[in-house]
Amino acid sequence: MDSNVTHLLLVRHSETQWNREGRYQGQQDSPVTPEGLAQAEAVAGRLRNVHIDALYASDLDRCIATARVIERATGTPLQVDERLRERNHGLFEGLTKAEVKQRYPDEYSEYRGPQGSDYVLPGGESRRQVYTRAVAVMEDLVAGRRGERIAVVGHAGFFYVFFNYVMSVPIDVRNVFVIRNCSLSVVSFDDKRWRVEMLGDVCHLGIFA
Repeated sequence: MDSNVTHLLLVRHSETQWNREGRYQGQQDSPVTPEGLAQAEAVAGRLRNVHIDALYASDLDRCIATARVIERATGTPLQVDERLRERNHGLFEGLTKAEVKQRYPDEYSEYRGPQGSDYVLPGGESRRQVYTRAVAVMEDLVAGRRGERIAVVGHAGFFYVFFNYVMSVPIDVRNVFVIRNCSLSVVSFDDKRWRVEMLGDVCHLGIFA
């Protein structure tokens, strides 16, 4: 491994009941499903023989549950950082898309509209606010860590906006890729620029087997 390059290993958390039901989860939690626990074991098995210098996770339960499995497999102590939280979806949290559109049609229209990245959800955050938070914490995590591998267990929405930054894609452009539960992405940083080395890989989950 190049001693001048820092690698971030990005793992989305395990499947939860609300994921399965298609509910906005945001900064609330629902239980990890049995399939989610199996997903965590699968990604941990993939990382078992990878040297990881540091392991971080969002402070939300679904990320901690996933990260604890990785911690046991790799022996890397878990560090929890609330800055890695998912976007706060305010009054949408706990609801399906259909329920949101029925109960809050105006807010949903603003949320999905052309200026939606700057729309602050009532009781929540805008996409741009999460983008700013994501860039700040990720740059902080790699600072002074040249040549290290850092695993981060986080959330899809958080990772999506971070990839906007890494790929130099405008914040208003929606991603055309999928970050599945317990997928693995790898991003590198060499003190000059970021590079995507792997994006949303799920071979360890056997999804397409």
